[in-house]
Parts: sequence; C-alpha cells; structure tokens
Amino acid sequence: MKRICYICDTPYQVLNSLNHYFHMDDPAEAEADIYVCNWFGSSGQLTRALMETDLFANVYSYYDDLNRIESGLSEDKKRRIGTYMPGHFIRLTTGSKEASKRKYSLVLMSLYTPFSAAVVRNNTNAEVRLFDDGIATYIDYDRISIYAFPRMNDVRHRIFYSLFKKGIPRFAPSMIYVYNRSIDKIPYISRIEEMYSPGKWDEDFLNLIKKTFGYTMDGRYEQIKAVYLAPVDVPEGTVFYENVDLAEDVLNKYSDSLIVRVHPRAKDPGDRYRGIRIDEGKNMWEILCGDYITDDHILIGDYSTAQFNPKLMYDKEPWIVILYKVLQKERGEDTLKAMQGVIDQLKESYRDPEKIIVPENLKAFEETMEKLMSGRSG
Repeated sequence: MKRICYICDTPYQVLNSLNHYFHMDDPAEAEADIYVCNWFGSSGQLTRALMETDLFANVYSYYDDLNRIESGLSEDKKRRIGTYMPGHFIRLTTGSKEASKRKYSLVLMSLYTPFSAAVVRNNTNAEVRLFDDGIATYIDYDRISIYAFPRMNDVRHRIFYSLFKKGIPRFAPSMIYVYNRSIDKIPYISRIEEMYSPGKWDEDFLNLIKKTFGYTMDGRYEQIKAVYLAPVDVPEGTVFYENVDLAEDVLNKYSDSLIVRVHPRAKDPGDRYRGIRIDEGKNMWEILCGDYITDDHILIGDYSTAQFNPKLMYDKEPWIVILYKVLQKERGEDTLKAMQGVIDQLKESYRDPEKIIVPENLKAFEETMEKLMSGRSG
C-alpha cells in the first residue's frame, strides 16, 4: 500500500489536502497522514476535527519553529538540525517519536518550510508534489529554491552528503495541483494538473468539510454589496500600510451595504469598524464563497488570495478592487512585477476583465466605490 503525507501550514492547505485525498481515484490503495502546523489560532480545534473524520491514519500537530521547543538556538544550528538530523527535527517539532520514523512514497505540500524540508530529507526516495496555495503559488518563486539551508558549495556539506546522503540542498517537485488552469504560468514547475473542482463536490464531501471546519450559514452576505477583506497587519497595529485609515474612511460611507471580513490571523479589531457589519473570520472563506459570493459582489482588499478564490475555485466573477497602490505597503520591485503579472492573468481569465480594478490613488478609489455602489459600473 502506498503511504503518503500532507503538510499543511494553513486551513486552506488542509482544505486542499482533504479535497485531494477524498477524491483520489482509489483512496483505499493509499494510507495517508496529515501534519498541521499549530501557528494559527484554530489549529488545535481543526486537528481534533481531522482526527474525528477517520480519513487519516495519523494526524500530527507540529511547531513551525524549533525555538518554540528549545529557546536560544541559533539560525545556523536550526538549519543544521533540519539538514543533517531530519528525523530528530521532526521528533522535536511534533513531539512524536513515531512521526519521525514514518516513511512515505509521496509527500504533498504547498511550500517549503524547515518542517516540510525535514520531512522530505527524511524520505529521500519520496516523490514531492505541490498543491494550490492561492496567490503565493503564482508569485512566490523562492519557495521552491529551498528554505535557507546550507548549500553544497561548502566542502563540509559535500563530504557529509557523499557519506550519509543527507543535506540535499534543493528539491524538485514533480508537479503541482491548481484550481484554475486559466492561470497556469508557474515558472518553477512544468507539470500542472487541476484540483478536483468545487463544482463537482457532492453532498458527502461538502458535509465533511463544513463539519471539519465548523462552518455555519451566514445570511448577512445576502444583504450586502461589498466585502472589505481587512489586511492582517491593521488589527495587529503594524504600520506597513501608509494609507489604510484614509481608505477605510472611504468605505465607512457605505457601511449599510458593506461587511468587513477580519483576517483569520488578526487580533480583535476592537472599535475600529464601529457601525459596520463584521465577519470575524470564523467561517472558512473558501467555503463561504461557494455559498454566498456572486458575480454582483464587490471584493475590496490590498492584494489577497481571498479576492481571487471565487474565480479560481468556482469560476465566479465578482468585482475585484485591488488596493495595493492606494495602501502603499512596502514591497520590492520584483514582488510588484510578479503581482501585476498575476493581476494580468486574472484579467485574461475573466469574461469581463473590466471587473478587475486597480485604483492608482485614493481619489481613484473614491470614484470607483461611488460608481460601483451606486450601480453605475458601466
């Protein structure tokens, strides 16, 4: 029997793991484990829910950083543990000796982290496949190069590798699963296959994921026109976004027809959005899109996977207002170029590309909102 594992750092990655495993051609021929990083707030609850599904042979929770277990470790020492003692690294981060001994023929993940790198190094003969992780899949090319581990140009690493076959500096994923092949320009991998489409999900799978993620119906989305996908940095009090207060002042004018979707990793926003409907992010957005988001909704955000999900997953085409030029978060030139490339691809995939709007400044954003909210979009 084939033994496979899924490595998940976010709820979205867990959803995609469930989708992949549930819809395998013959899941009875494969025994699967799933590893869930415990860095997001609902990870403990989600891990317990996954155990209750009885889908997986083992459900493991892991720390994303060795310093959570052993404080004071230098970055170099952490790299060396993950590189030369991957089994020990897994045991430390999962707290499970059994997990460190599990062997797989197939490892599935969305990105390389110290933990996923250790799992691959502990299974040198395993095939590695990637699955959709939203926008980052299309722009974060460095995730595939390797996660800051020692390189083979160091004589010590070459000798160690030749003797013990450990310390592999790069991985070569064989393929990637994505939801929408219309956006398939992924330069770091050549074989691209489509994930099992949400349009084909039956009641059994929908009931499974809704129960696993604690999903409940939310009729407020039937009563509003626009959704503001608040950036995670704002509630946490950081200053990455220079104009966020001014942009939110514009949105306050439309409080009767707007809901603020708080980022799932954000802290309580307090009184920041007083007088506006607030979705605290307890329902999984990717499921909610299937139930409520329509072509008539307006999704407003900095530059968020959440804005792309309706199209990527359900082929829905809501209005999308991307605010990265307005909010002016600091980003490198290469990142901005990659972001624009993804926006261009999204426009190409839309039947009406004019529904994707990138205001150049605050005034243009005000004018856009006035037109869209008044129904003068044409």
